[in-house]
Amino acid sequence: MKNSACLLAATLAFAIIALPAVADTFLVDLEGNGDWLTIAEAIADTNVSQADTILVAPGIYTGENNRGLDFAGRNLCISAFMPRAGDVIIDCEGYDRAFYFHSGENQTSIIEGLTIRNGYAGGNGGSIYCAAGSGITIRNCIFENSHASTGGAVAIASASAHILGCTFTGCTADYGAGISAGFADSVIEDCMFEGGQAGFSGGAIWCSNSESTITGCTISNCSADMVGGSIHCQGGNPTITYCTIYGGDAFNGGGIYCQIANPLITNTIVAYGLRGRGVYCLSSEPEITHCIFYGNLPVDVLCGNHYDNLSEPPLFCDSGALDFTLCADSPALPAINDWEESIGAHGMGCDACGSPVENASWGAIKALYRANPR
Repeated sequence: MKNSACLLAATLAFAIIALPAVADTFLVDLEGNGDWLTIAEAIADTNVSQADTILVAPGIYTGENNRGLDFAGRNLCISAFMPRAGDVIIDCEGYDRAFYFHSGENQTSIIEGLTIRNGYAGGNGGSIYCAAGSGITIRNCIFENSHASTGGAVAIASASAHILGCTFTGCTADYGAGISAGFADSVIEDCMFEGGQAGFSGGAIWCSNSESTITGCTISNCSADMVGGSIHCQGGNPTITYCTIYGGDAFNGGGIYCQIANPLITNTIVAYGLRGRGVYCLSSEPEITHCIFYGNLPVDVLCGNHYDNLSEPPLFCDSGALDFTLCADSPALPAINDWEESIGAHGMGCDACGSPVENASWGAIKALYRANPR
Protein backbone atom coordinates (compact mmCIF):
# COMPACT_ATOMS: atom_id res chain seq x y z
CA MET A 1 0.00 0.00 0.00
CA LYS A 2 2.38 2.64 -1.26
CA ASN A 3 2.26 6.31 -2.11
CA SER A 4 -0.49 7.57 0.22
CA ALA A 5 -0.23 10.80 2.20
CA CYS A 6 0.58 10.52 5.90
CA LEU A 7 -2.86 10.74 7.48
CA LEU A 8 -3.93 12.29 10.72
CA ALA A 9 -7.23 10.42 10.68
CA ALA A 10 -6.75 6.74 10.03
CA THR A 11 -10.36 6.20 8.96
CA LEU A 12 -9.73 8.31 5.84
CA ALA A 13 -6.54 6.55 4.90
CA PHE A 14 -7.73 4.63 1.89
CA ALA A 15 -10.32 7.17 0.75
CA ILE A 16 -7.64 9.64 -0.30
CA ILE A 17 -6.16 9.53 -3.78
CA ALA A 18 -2.55 8.40 -3.80
CA LEU A 19 0.01 11.16 -3.93
CA PRO A 20 3.12 9.98 -5.80
CA ALA A 21 6.51 10.24 -4.12
CA VAL A 22 5.11 11.90 -0.99
CA ALA A 23 4.65 9.24 1.65
CA ASP A 24 3.77 5.59 2.02
CA THR A 25 1.06 3.83 3.99
CA PHE A 26 1.51 0.34 5.43
CA LEU A 27 -0.97 -1.98 7.06
CA VAL A 28 -0.03 -4.26 9.96
CA ASP A 29 -2.45 -7.16 10.36
CA LEU A 30 -2.09 -10.18 12.62
CA GLU A 31 -4.24 -12.19 10.22
CA GLY A 32 -1.82 -11.72 7.34
CA ASN A 33 -4.04 -9.43 5.30
CA GLY A 34 -1.65 -6.48 5.33
CA ASP A 35 1.94 -5.63 4.50
CA TRP A 36 3.40 -6.86 7.79
CA LEU A 37 2.48 -9.02 10.76
CA THR A 38 4.25 -6.86 13.39
CA ILE A 39 4.71 -3.16 14.05
CA ALA A 40 8.52 -3.31 14.26
CA GLU A 41 8.73 -4.81 10.76
CA ALA A 42 6.54 -2.02 9.41
CA ILE A 43 8.68 0.70 11.04
CA ALA A 44 11.83 -0.82 9.53
CA ASP A 45 10.22 -0.65 6.08
CA THR A 46 9.43 3.08 6.27
CA ASN A 47 11.46 5.85 4.70
CA VAL A 48 13.45 7.99 7.14
CA SER A 49 12.90 11.10 5.00
CA GLN A 50 9.13 10.67 4.60
CA ALA A 51 6.18 11.08 6.95
CA ASP A 52 4.90 7.56 6.40
CA THR A 53 1.77 6.11 7.97
CA ILE A 54 1.43 2.72 9.63
CA LEU A 55 -2.14 1.55 10.17
CA VAL A 56 -2.70 -1.28 12.65
CA ALA A 57 -5.64 -3.64 12.20
CA PRO A 58 -7.71 -4.78 15.20
CA GLY A 59 -6.11 -7.37 17.45
CA ILE A 60 -3.85 -7.87 20.46
CA TYR A 61 -0.21 -7.33 19.56
CA THR A 62 2.37 -8.98 21.80
CA GLY A 63 5.99 -10.12 21.62
CA GLU A 64 9.33 -8.42 21.02
CA ASN A 65 8.38 -7.01 17.62
CA ASN A 66 5.42 -5.16 19.08
CA ARG A 67 7.10 -3.44 22.03
CA GLY A 68 10.28 -1.44 22.64
CA LEU A 69 9.47 0.28 19.33
CA ASP A 70 11.89 2.98 18.13
CA PHE A 71 11.13 5.45 15.33
CA ALA A 72 14.90 6.08 15.00
CA GLY A 73 14.43 9.65 13.80
CA ARG A 74 11.48 8.96 11.53
CA ASN A 75 8.40 11.17 11.85
CA LEU A 76 5.73 8.51 11.44
CA CYS A 77 2.04 8.24 12.12
CA ILE A 78 1.01 4.96 13.78
CA SER A 79 -2.74 4.72 14.05
CA ALA A 80 -5.44 2.19 14.65
CA PHE A 81 -7.12 1.29 11.37
CA MET A 82 -10.85 2.14 11.51
CA PRO A 83 -10.32 2.99 15.20
CA ARG A 84 -12.76 2.13 17.93
CA ALA A 85 -11.82 2.17 21.59
CA GLY A 86 -9.98 -1.00 22.53
CA ASP A 87 -9.85 -2.54 19.05
CA VAL A 88 -6.07 -2.28 18.66
CA ILE A 89 -4.14 -3.35 21.76
CA ILE A 90 -0.40 -3.42 22.35
CA ASP A 91 0.14 -5.65 25.37
CA CYS A 92 3.70 -5.20 26.62
CA GLU A 93 3.17 -8.05 29.10
CA GLY A 94 5.26 -6.27 31.74
CA TYR A 95 8.51 -6.68 29.78
CA ASP A 96 9.12 -3.24 28.24
CA ARG A 97 7.52 0.03 27.22
CA ALA A 98 5.74 0.24 23.87
CA PHE A 99 7.52 3.27 22.28
CA TYR A 100 10.80 5.13 22.82
CA PHE A 101 11.45 8.51 21.16
CA HIS A 102 15.02 9.77 21.50
CA SER A 103 16.39 10.58 18.04
CA GLY A 104 15.05 14.05 17.30
CA GLU A 105 11.52 13.08 16.24
CA ASN A 106 9.06 15.97 16.39
CA GLN A 107 5.37 16.46 17.04
CA THR A 108 4.47 15.31 13.54
CA SER A 109 5.22 11.86 14.97
CA ILE A 110 1.80 10.59 15.96
CA ILE A 111 0.51 7.71 18.06
CA GLU A 112 -3.27 7.52 17.68
CA GLY A 113 -6.16 5.29 18.70
CA LEU A 114 -4.11 2.55 20.39
CA THR A 115 -4.66 0.83 23.71
CA ILE A 116 -1.35 0.19 25.45
CA ARG A 117 -1.42 -2.05 28.49
CA ASN A 118 1.02 -3.63 30.94
CA GLY A 119 3.91 -1.42 29.92
CA TYR A 120 6.96 -1.42 32.18
CA ALA A 121 10.17 0.56 32.58
CA GLY A 122 12.55 0.62 35.52
CA GLY A 123 13.25 4.27 34.71
CA ASN A 124 11.08 6.58 32.60
CA GLY A 125 7.83 6.00 30.76
CA GLY A 126 6.13 2.67 31.31
CA SER A 127 4.31 2.86 27.95
CA ILE A 128 5.91 5.80 26.09
CA TYR A 129 9.14 7.66 26.80
CA CYS A 130 9.94 10.85 24.89
CA ALA A 131 13.51 11.85 25.75
CA ALA A 132 15.64 14.96 25.31
CA GLY A 133 15.30 16.81 22.03
CA SER A 134 12.38 14.79 20.71
CA GLY A 135 8.65 15.39 20.38
CA ILE A 136 5.45 13.42 19.99
CA THR A 137 1.70 13.78 19.53
CA ILE A 138 -0.38 11.16 21.36
CA ARG A 139 -4.07 11.19 20.49
CA ASN A 140 -7.11 9.21 21.66
CA CYS A 141 -5.07 6.44 23.23
CA ILE A 142 -5.86 4.31 26.29
CA PHE A 143 -3.17 3.42 28.84
CA GLU A 144 -3.88 0.60 31.27
CA ASN A 145 -1.85 -0.81 34.17
CA SER A 146 1.52 0.57 33.13
CA HIS A 147 4.37 1.15 35.57
CA ALA A 148 7.66 3.04 35.69
CA SER A 149 9.73 4.86 38.27
CA THR A 150 8.83 8.18 36.58
CA GLY A 151 5.83 8.52 34.29
CA GLY A 152 3.88 5.33 34.84
CA ALA A 153 2.31 5.57 31.38
CA VAL A 154 4.06 8.49 29.62
CA ALA A 155 7.29 10.32 30.47
CA ILE A 156 8.32 13.54 28.72
CA ALA A 157 11.86 14.60 29.65
CA SER A 158 13.43 17.77 28.19
CA ALA A 159 11.15 17.23 25.23
CA SER A 160 7.73 18.35 24.05
CA ALA A 161 4.45 16.54 23.58
CA HIS A 162 0.80 17.06 22.80
CA ILE A 163 -1.27 14.47 24.68
CA LEU A 164 -4.87 14.80 23.58
CA GLY A 165 -8.03 12.90 24.50
CA CYS A 166 -6.25 10.00 26.19
CA THR A 167 -7.40 7.81 29.08
CA PHE A 168 -5.17 6.55 31.90
CA THR A 169 -6.42 3.85 34.26
CA GLY A 170 -4.67 1.95 37.01
CA CYS A 171 -1.16 3.23 36.22
CA THR A 172 1.54 3.44 38.89
CA ALA A 173 4.90 5.16 39.41
CA ASP A 174 7.02 6.81 42.07
CA TYR A 175 6.50 10.16 40.29
CA GLY A 176 3.61 10.82 37.92
CA ALA A 177 1.50 7.68 37.73
CA GLY A 178 -0.12 8.82 34.49
CA ILE A 179 2.22 11.43 33.00
CA SER A 180 5.50 12.98 34.06
CA ALA A 181 6.64 16.15 32.31
CA GLY A 182 10.13 17.13 33.42
CA PHE A 183 11.77 20.21 31.89
CA ALA A 184 9.04 19.90 29.29
CA ASP A 185 6.61 22.36 27.74
CA SER A 186 3.75 20.11 26.81
CA VAL A 187 -0.01 20.24 26.31
CA ILE A 188 -2.20 17.72 28.17
CA GLU A 189 -5.75 18.25 26.96
CA ASP A 190 -9.12 16.50 27.42
CA CYS A 191 -7.54 13.49 29.13
CA MET A 192 -9.04 11.26 31.82
CA PHE A 193 -7.11 9.77 34.75
CA GLU A 194 -8.68 7.17 37.04
CA GLY A 195 -7.18 5.32 39.97
CA GLY A 196 -3.52 6.25 39.45
CA GLN A 197 -1.17 5.61 42.37
CA ALA A 198 2.18 7.28 43.01
CA GLY A 199 4.67 6.01 45.54
CA PHE A 200 5.83 9.55 46.21
CA SER A 201 4.04 12.26 44.20
CA GLY A 202 1.69 12.90 41.30
CA GLY A 203 -1.08 10.30 41.33
CA ALA A 204 -2.07 11.53 37.86
CA ILE A 205 0.48 14.13 36.67
CA TRP A 206 3.91 15.23 37.88
CA CYS A 207 5.27 18.46 36.37
CA SER A 208 8.89 19.29 37.19
CA ASN A 209 10.34 22.63 36.05
CA SER A 210 7.63 22.68 33.43
CA GLU A 211 5.57 25.33 31.66
CA SER A 212 3.06 22.74 30.52
CA THR A 213 -0.66 23.37 30.04
CA ILE A 214 -3.19 20.97 31.56
CA THR A 215 -6.68 21.75 30.28
CA GLY A 216 -10.06 20.04 30.13
CA CYS A 217 -8.84 17.00 32.08
CA THR A 218 -10.79 14.81 34.50
CA ILE A 219 -8.80 13.29 37.37
CA SER A 220 -10.62 10.97 39.76
CA ASN A 221 -9.62 8.79 42.70
CA CYS A 222 -5.88 9.23 42.24
CA SER A 223 -3.46 9.10 45.16
CA ALA A 224 0.12 9.60 46.24
CA ASP A 225 1.79 8.32 49.38
CA MET A 226 3.37 11.71 50.07
CA VAL A 227 2.31 14.78 48.02
CA GLY A 228 0.20 15.70 45.03
CA GLY A 229 -2.49 13.05 45.05
CA SER A 230 -3.69 14.29 41.66
CA ILE A 231 -1.18 16.86 40.36
CA HIS A 232 2.27 17.80 41.66
CA CYS A 233 3.79 21.03 40.31
CA GLN A 234 7.48 21.17 41.24
CA GLY A 235 9.18 24.26 39.84
CA GLY A 236 8.08 26.15 36.77
CA ASN A 237 4.77 27.81 36.04
CA PRO A 238 2.32 25.34 34.52
CA THR A 239 -1.29 26.25 33.73
CA ILE A 240 -4.22 24.18 35.02
CA THR A 241 -7.56 25.23 33.56
CA TYR A 242 -11.06 23.81 33.01
CA CYS A 243 -10.21 20.61 34.88
CA THR A 244 -12.25 18.47 37.28
CA ILE A 245 -10.34 16.84 40.15
CA TYR A 246 -12.25 14.47 42.41
CA GLY A 247 -11.33 12.29 45.38
CA GLY A 248 -7.60 13.08 45.47
CA ASP A 249 -5.60 11.58 48.32
CA ALA A 250 -2.14 12.48 49.64
CA PHE A 251 -0.38 13.42 52.85
CA ASN A 252 -0.22 16.99 51.49
CA GLY A 253 -2.08 18.29 48.45
CA GLY A 254 -4.65 15.64 47.68
CA GLY A 255 -5.74 17.75 44.73
CA ILE A 256 -2.82 19.97 43.68
CA TYR A 257 0.56 20.29 45.41
CA CYS A 258 2.65 23.36 44.53
CA GLN A 259 6.35 23.12 45.38
CA ILE A 260 8.52 26.11 44.49
CA ALA A 261 6.11 26.60 41.61
CA ASN A 262 3.65 29.31 40.67
CA PRO A 263 1.00 27.67 38.52
CA LEU A 264 -2.02 29.48 37.16
CA ILE A 265 -5.14 27.57 38.27
CA THR A 266 -8.40 28.76 36.73
CA ASN A 267 -11.94 27.48 36.08
CA THR A 268 -11.18 24.20 37.83
CA ILE A 269 -13.15 22.05 40.27
CA VAL A 270 -11.29 20.34 43.13
CA ALA A 271 -13.78 18.41 45.23
CA TYR A 272 -14.15 15.70 47.86
CA GLY A 273 -10.45 15.04 48.37
CA LEU A 274 -9.82 12.43 51.06
CA ARG A 275 -6.59 13.89 52.52
CA GLY A 276 -4.15 16.74 52.21
CA ARG A 277 -6.45 19.67 51.23
CA GLY A 278 -7.54 20.58 47.75
CA VAL A 279 -4.43 22.67 47.18
CA TYR A 280 -1.23 22.89 49.24
CA CYS A 281 1.66 25.33 48.78
CA LEU A 282 5.31 24.97 49.72
CA SER A 283 7.34 28.09 48.88
CA SER A 284 4.84 28.77 46.10
CA GLU A 285 2.46 31.51 45.03
CA PRO A 286 -0.06 30.00 42.64
CA GLU A 287 -2.74 32.25 41.20
CA ILE A 288 -6.13 30.65 41.78
CA THR A 289 -9.27 32.22 40.37
CA HIS A 290 -12.80 31.28 39.22
CA CYS A 291 -12.48 27.79 40.74
CA ILE A 292 -14.60 25.63 43.05
CA PHE A 293 -12.92 24.00 46.04
CA TYR A 294 -15.35 21.96 48.10
CA GLY A 295 -15.43 19.06 50.54
CA ASN A 296 -11.67 18.43 50.59
CA LEU A 297 -10.31 17.07 53.85
CA PRO A 298 -9.27 18.19 56.35
CA VAL A 299 -10.32 21.75 55.37
CA ASP A 300 -10.69 23.84 52.23
CA VAL A 301 -8.12 26.56 52.82
CA LEU A 302 -6.51 28.05 49.72
CA CYS A 303 -2.96 29.33 49.48
CA GLY A 304 -1.09 31.69 47.21
CA ASN A 305 -2.85 34.53 45.40
CA HIS A 306 -6.50 33.45 45.33
CA TYR A 307 -9.62 35.46 44.56
CA ASP A 308 -13.13 35.05 43.10
CA ASN A 309 -13.45 31.38 43.99
CA LEU A 310 -16.40 29.38 45.31
CA SER A 311 -16.77 26.94 48.19
CA GLU A 312 -20.05 25.35 47.13
CA PRO A 313 -20.94 21.76 46.15
CA PRO A 314 -20.28 21.38 42.41
CA LEU A 315 -23.31 19.08 42.01
CA PHE A 316 -22.09 16.27 39.77
CA CYS A 317 -24.72 14.13 38.07
CA ASP A 318 -23.32 10.81 39.37
CA SER A 319 -19.77 10.90 40.67
CA GLY A 320 -20.12 7.34 41.97
CA ALA A 321 -20.42 6.20 38.37
CA LEU A 322 -17.60 8.56 37.33
CA ASP A 323 -20.11 10.86 35.65
CA PHE A 324 -18.79 14.33 36.37
CA THR A 325 -21.22 16.18 34.15
CA LEU A 326 -23.14 18.84 36.05
CA CYS A 327 -26.64 19.15 37.44
CA ALA A 328 -28.66 21.97 35.92
CA ASP A 329 -28.34 23.98 39.15
CA SER A 330 -24.56 23.56 39.52
CA PRO A 331 -22.60 26.73 40.32
CA ALA A 332 -20.01 25.49 37.81
CA LEU A 333 -22.36 26.40 34.95
CA PRO A 334 -22.03 29.85 33.36
CA ALA A 335 -25.76 30.47 33.76
CA ILE A 336 -25.43 30.08 37.56
CA ASN A 337 -22.16 31.70 38.66
CA ASP A 338 -21.45 35.42 38.77
CA TRP A 339 -18.66 35.25 36.18
CA GLU A 340 -20.81 33.59 33.51
CA GLU A 341 -18.00 31.11 32.92
CA SER A 342 -17.78 27.33 32.78
CA ILE A 343 -15.89 25.69 35.63
CA GLY A 344 -14.49 22.18 35.34
CA ALA A 345 -14.10 19.78 32.44
CA HIS A 346 -17.78 19.06 31.79
CA GLY A 347 -21.03 20.83 31.05
CA MET A 348 -24.61 20.13 32.10
CA GLY A 349 -25.62 16.48 31.98
CA CYS A 350 -28.80 16.11 34.06
CA ASP A 351 -31.68 17.97 35.67
CA ALA A 352 -31.34 20.06 38.82
CA CYS A 353 -30.07 18.17 41.87
CA GLY A 354 -30.73 20.69 44.61
CA SER A 355 -28.54 18.85 47.13
CA PRO A 356 -24.88 17.86 47.32
CA VAL A 357 -25.94 14.45 48.70
CA GLU A 358 -28.36 13.37 45.99
CA ASN A 359 -25.65 12.75 43.41
CA ALA A 360 -22.71 11.91 45.66
CA SER A 361 -20.78 8.68 45.92
CA TRP A 362 -20.20 7.12 49.34
CA GLY A 363 -16.71 8.64 49.43
CA ALA A 364 -18.14 12.06 48.67
CA ILE A 365 -20.80 11.66 51.35
CA LYS A 366 -18.13 10.76 53.93
CA ALA A 367 -16.02 13.72 52.85
CA LEU A 368 -19.01 16.05 53.06
CA TYR A 369 -19.88 14.79 56.55
CA ARG A 370 -16.34 15.19 57.84
CA ALA A 371 -16.00 18.64 56.33
CA ASN A 372 -19.28 19.76 57.93
CA PRO A 373 -19.58 17.93 61.27
CA ARG A 374 -22.80 18.39 63.21
